[in-house]
Amino acid sequence: MSQPNQYQHPAWGQQPPAAWGAPPPQPPKRNTGKVIGLVCLAVVAVLVLFGAIGAAVSGGDGNEPAAEAGTEASPAGSPEPSGTELTAECRAWIEKELLDSTDDIDANAGQAVCGDMSDEEMDQAIDEVTDDLMAEGATPEEDSEGYGDGDYVVGDDIPAGTYETSGAKSGVFELCTITTEPTSDTKFPQLKTANADERIIITLTKDDGVVSISGCEPLTPR
Repeated sequence: MSQPNQYQHPAWGQQPPAAWGAPPPQPPKRNTGKVIGLVCLAVVAVLVLFGAIGAAVSGGDGNEPAAEAGTEASPAGSPEPSGTELTAECRAWIEKELLDSTDDIDANAGQAVCGDMSDEEMDQAIDEVTDDLMAEGATPEEDSEGYGDGDYVVGDDIPAGTYETSGAKSGVFELCTITTEPTSDTKFPQLKTANADERIIITLTKDDGVVSISGCEPLTPR
């Protein structure tokens, strides 16, 4: 029977078998860290270069629209131009109409003085002049001829105060009647009547609301 191969230790001073030779040489190590660092620096340098070029190009293009926008845009807070400009003659005419003792404004005369204005433009002009007069503290002139037949709102059409009339007008029905329609629940209506040459004295307050005059000589302040 054959004997299995047995390892025999070499004798002292002898070389070991070839299978036990020196280990193969290790492959040389590569400096991968340095290579990666150089690549990163190159990428960063390229990005910085492109960023500088893009900023220079965009900066040159952005200045021109900004300048154009600055010339076209109106400064903040500047008033818008009004649609209708009043002439001195038109304003004077409106002031005269507002300050006289009549309640109506002659539109035909206004067109002649203020020009071809639409109804809306005329209303705006009247409102503007009215606001200016109120700011200046102007008040309508009192009617020197008194208040004839009609309905008047106390405080608006006729100032509050004490008034008198000489009585009924001469005619077929010589009867003067003055009544009030109060706006307050605590104020009672007033009713005063008189024949011709019979004087009526009446005191009006804002609570009297509307005063109605019929068939009377003009009501004048006392």
